[in-house]
Amino acid sequence: MIRILIVILIILNNCGKKGDLYLDGKESNTIIEIEEERIYKFITGEGMGRKESKIQRRTSRSLEIIFFVLVSQNLISSPIDHHQERFEDVALKIWEYAELGYLEEKSSSLLQQELKDSGFTIQSGIAGIPTAFIAEYNNGGPVLGILGEFDALPGLSQQNVPFKTAEGLSSANGHACGHHLFGAASAWAVVAIKEWLEESGTPGTIRFYGTPAEEGGSGKVYIARDGYFDDVDIVLHWHPASGNSADAQSSNSNKSGKFTFSGISAHAASAPEKGRSALDGVEAMNMMVNMMREHVPQESRIHYVITKGGLAPNVVPDIAEVYYYVRHPRMNVVDELFQRVVKAAEGAALGLSLIHISEPTRPERIGDCGFWVKKKRGGGGGGGGGGGG
Repeated sequence: MIRILIVILIILNNCGKKGDLYLDGKESNTIIEIEEERIYKFITGEGMGRKESKIQRRTSRSLEIIFFVLVSQNLISSPIDHHQERFEDVALKIWEYAELGYLEEKSSSLLQQELKDSGFTIQSGIAGIPTAFIAEYNNGGPVLGILGEFDALPGLSQQNVPFKTAEGLSSANGHACGHHLFGAASAWAVVAIKEWLEESGTPGTIRFYGTPAEEGGSGKVYIARDGYFDDVDIVLHWHPASGNSADAQSSNSNKSGKFTFSGISAHAASAPEKGRSALDGVEAMNMMVNMMREHVPQESRIHYVITKGGLAPNVVPDIAEVYYYVRHPRMNVVDELFQRVVKAAEGAALGLSLIHISEPTRPERIGDCGFWVKKKRGGGGGGGGGGGG
């Protein structure tokens, strides 16, 4: 396992760099074997007359990564840059496609075809998601996965400049988060790793996980829920950034939900008393959540955007929607905070004589937690079921 991880970390750290890297022959295998033995002795304390220390346990992985990145120039014998132009072209095509989460049909198909052409077996439509897939090269041994994302964000220019501009906004989608690089470079990495496994005769299975809808859609959640990671020994993840490094990090847990309020439309000037503004429900909920911010753990993040708020000021909006993210490093804290946000929605509905109905997520709205708020009509007690928000 450590031998394959060494090579993977080297390749991931050098994909896209200038210059050739080398890997093959007795010399490279000897280097790897010697350093495996050194790392093992350092971790365990073997031959040093002492037991493994807490410091050794905590620093072993970091030292392993640092050392092998430093000696990577001596480890690779067939240049990974052989595929550079090919995957640069893939990245630029995904950039031009700029497809939103769960709609990445062209981007997903392109990556699948490239990996199929490189000898990978493709499993499409995993977890019931049309654009999710797995590309695998199976050579026995440990199973290693690399994640690849390829979705864009809404409301962004596609001009390749380091600032936002109105020019090029016809598509209204863009790759500001660099997922065109993410998917292409991860595919490049698994191809290079496959070639090394074949050349060296090392047992090992490498998988590319095509994970759609990272931007708010939680695509990986459904892939994990359906067991596609159950037999994997280790999964590596990276992200485009201003620096090139390999290190262990964690990220915030995140729970998202769309809260929809339904009211009664009326003319805001001639008959406002006949209307019930759904937008009032959204604003009341947001006010309560904003007051809640003082009383949440410091590491928490709560943010929202109003996705529906009416079309004209002189018409009382009968439908309004707000989209929330709740984040914290610990998942159980996210659950607790999200329930407080739900209570704010219920309070807004109660304060405006609305009925709040929580509905389960519908398949076509995968990744959303639906909340439908229905205005109580007349003297009736039931608000009637609405579509999930």
